[in-house]
Amino acid sequence: MSNINKEKKAIGVFYDSISENYGERYKSENLFTHEKYPANYFRMQILLNRLSQSQIKSVYEVGVGRGSPLAMMHNMGYDVAGCDISKNMVDASRQTLINAGIEYPNIQIADIEDSISFSNQLGEGFDAAIAFGVIPHVANDALFINNLRMIIGGKGKVFVEF
Repeated sequence: MSNINKEKKAIGVFYDSISENYGERYKSENLFTHEKYPANYFRMQILLNRLSQSQIKSVYEVGVGRGSPLAMMHNMGYDVAGCDISKNMVDASRQTLINAGIEYPNIQIADIEDSISFSNQLGEGFDAAIAFGVIPHVANDALFINNLRMIIGGKGKVFVEF
């Protein structure tokens, strides 16, 4: 196994281990009671504001976590899909989206640096691609950017936070 594959496996294992409470980072009721600064909540506010100002109808998220952002976007009327490298996060995200009313969530295990792993989800491309907190786990920045470009089919917007 190459060093990059070992690192990716370690990333998946890490996120599997924290998946149970990961969604707490997005809950507004934790603004004043959560032990850590709720940066994810504030990042979501900025992102949702930017999305609402655009002509976006579909969103693909790289690194879906427990699916909280996708559920919010679905509730705002966006078509949503995404991937994560962590099986536990994918499972949790699917359940979050089922709870939000999506019967068959388009969420799967995939690696943003391996376009074959998520290409089956793309169709004609999405209006927006989101990757929050993903860059620290990427080995090839240029490949990451090129694959985000592929997700939007060259016609959408990309939102990256790190």
